[in-house]
Order: sequence, then C-alpha cells, then structure tokens
Amino acid sequence: MKSLIAISVCLLSWAVVAQDEHNKEQGLQEQKAFMSQILDKRIAALNEKKACVSAAADHAALKKCHEELKSDRQEIKEEVQGYRQKRKAEHEARRAEKERKRAERKKD
Repeated sequence: MKSLIAISVCLLSWAVVAQDEHNKEQGLQEQKAFMSQILDKRIAALNEKKACVSAAADHAALKKCHEELKSDRQEIKEEVQGYRQKRKAEHEARRAEKERKRAERKKD
C-alpha cells in the first residue's frame, strides 16, 4: 500500500513538473511574439520617418519628422511598459498563490 502511494505521489509530481514546463514554454513563446511585434513596429516607424526626412524640403518639415518619430517611440515605449506591468502582475499573482499553498500545507 505504501509503495502504491509513493508511486502515485511520484506520478502526480511528474505531471505537475510537466505542466510547469509547458507553461514556461508557452510564456516564452508569448514573449518572443510580443518582442517580434514591437521590433516590427519600431522598424516600420523608422522606415516611415526615413522617407519623411528624405522628402523634407525645409527645416520645419524636418522638425515635424523628428516630432512624429518621438511620438511613435513614446507610444511603443508605453506599450512595452504596459506589457511588462501585466507580466509582473501575473508573476506576483503566481507567487502569492504559491505562498498561500505553502501556508496551507504548514497548517496541516
């Protein structure tokens, strides 16, 4: 009977580890997709502004190109900060859940 319980515990812990690895892989894929998206946005903004600079006829037009690029960079920066805050909140929620489970086990 004890060996059956030990085997069950081992199998259960293996399943938990496998699920954790799957979640890590999924998180990595999500991060890679987001970073790729951000890089594409940055490249597109730079290409647009390069065309704007090439077409600028005077100093005022050049200044407008610079201001547009600055605005685009700020929007991208805010998007990245929002993503990081979301990931941080998710991480803290997982950590709090682990701590709650640990506290429960200590009570038992």
